[in-house]
Amino acid sequence: MPPARDPQPSPRRAVVVIGGEPLHAGAVRRIPGDAVVIAADSGFDHAVAAGLAPHVLIGDLDSISAAGLAAARAGGVEIDAHPADKDATDTELALDRALAEIGEGGSLTVAGGGGDRLDHLLASLTVLAQPRFARCAELTSWLGPALVHVLHAPRTVHLGDLPAGITLSLIPMGDVEGVTTSGLRWPLDDEPLPSGTSRGVSNVTAGRPASVAATHGVLAVIIPHAAEEAP
Repeated sequence: MPPARDPQPSPRRAVVVIGGEPLHAGAVRRIPGDAVVIAADSGFDHAVAAGLAPHVLIGDLDSISAAGLAAARAGGVEIDAHPADKDATDTELALDRALAEIGEGGSLTVAGGGGDRLDHLLASLTVLAQPRFARCAELTSWLGPALVHVLHAPRTVHLGDLPAGITLSLIPMGDVEGVTTSGLRWPLDDEPLPSGTSRGVSNVTAGRPASVAATHGVLAVIIPHAAEEAP
């Protein structure tokens, strides 16, 4: 049986748990406890195994375990079933449901363990770059131990007071302009990061509050081992 659900989750926070490998324990510790938890198909099994309590199960239900589906039904989880022949992945369906839950200015997190479906992981990040996700005040993804902030410009991602020496990369999801950083060893000052450039790869924190801003485009700010750092 899944854990008991919060009867009054925050209407402003949602977590979408996707399939693949089990969630990283360090990532689970950082998932907001008051969020609406939406499981994409076999993401339900991973959510329950991590101690999360899904409120919604969505997808074509082809990869969730039989035990997981039975538990969802017995536990009163809302089940939004879709046909296998569809134009969107289960993850995208779950993300759209999350947007409807949080509305304008909410917080959305995708949680997945990584796994052997690189195509699914890339598709998930590509979906988060679509314009409709710009309404989120905070848009993040935990993929295994990696934390990805998806920045829809014009906006600033505040990374907090990270220790010196933490590796992070800035990956443009299309052409990005006006990139300005603080608290990094190799700063950028109102500079472009065109699609396909590797210039933003493997920067390092400098031991003071760090932030990344852009004036145009969508930028992925990736901290590869964030879940392995002390909370």
